Amino acid sequence: MTRGGRAYNYEDDCDEATRQEIDLILDDLSSARVLHQDLRMPNVIRAPPDTQACPSHRYVHQWSIVDLSRVNVDEKDDDEERHDLIAWLQRDGYRNDYFRVGFPEDL
Repeated sequence: MTRGGRAYNYEDDCDEATRQEIDLILDDLSSARVLHQDLRMPNVIRAPPDTQACPSHRYVHQWSIVDLSRVNVDEKDDDEERHDLIAWLQRDGYRNDYFRVGFPEDL
């Protein structure tokens, strides 16, 4: 496993294609019932050069989400309501201020 590249930044946050890419990656995590509970800019990095193609989207994502020490993994089942909740929480976490600045005391 190789190291990834630079962290996501404010310029990336303004790029619609990049935002859509992150949404797709978060959807992949949600489909696996993985909820990242520390989704912040420093935890989204450029994918390493040896990254393999995503089986869901059939191409190599340009970003990786790291620091999985604070994730919740739920049992994967056919409960679509649970999946939808995880997906909503995931995307909401990406769109709120915590993603951009962390906790106010971190400023």
